Amino acid sequence: MNLSKIFALPLIAVAFLVLGYRWASADPPSSDAANDERQTSLDVRYARAEVALAEANLKRLTQMNEKVANSVSADTLISFQQDLNVAQAELAAATSHDAARKFEVWLRRAESAMRYAKVQWSGAVAANQRAAAVISPIDVERRRLRLEVSRLELERGQALTLAAPDQQLAWELSVMNNELQRLKEEVLQTVPTTPLYPTWWRY
Repeated sequence: MNLSKIFALPLIAVAFLVLGYRWASADPPSSDAANDERQTSLDVRYARAEVALAEANLKRLTQMNEKVANSVSADTLISFQQDLNVAQAELAAATSHDAARKFEVWLRRAESAMRYAKVQWSGAVAANQRAAAVISPIDVERRRLRLEVSRLELERGQALTLAAPDQQLAWELSVMNNELQRLKEEVLQTVPTTPLYPTWWRY
């Protein structure tokens, strides 16, 4: 049972709103100390809420496995543990008032996505080694390509460590777009592609 897409969609939507706000306010920077302090307070509160939500999500999945063994896959648990690690890093960055440290959080997010993609691909390969054609060749290839995209995304971010803020923000948006794409791919793996509306609706 893979629940990552259910929990992650609200987080991604909020993250897009935060990125949009940062993009709109990046130039020119505010010179008002009161506004800066208020924004810092909001960033810290947001980061704390992210940590609390990540902890609650992980606890919920752990409880599900305690009630019914293996009802939540190891891959999903790893993914949510990584989400918690990233949220904790984001809180540390928000309280440090260090822009470089905040960008480091996005690098960690990209690294987490790459590791998860690697787990997904290697798991598919291992499953087919145990029993032929458990996972179709096209799905194995799709997971391999997702791993390659995630690896290149991380490398792009690492190359922008000293880049201008607008370039870093553009890459952060790319990270979020790739995360949305990954969730769509997971839906494709688990949900039939038949339409959710009556046939007559198409005419």
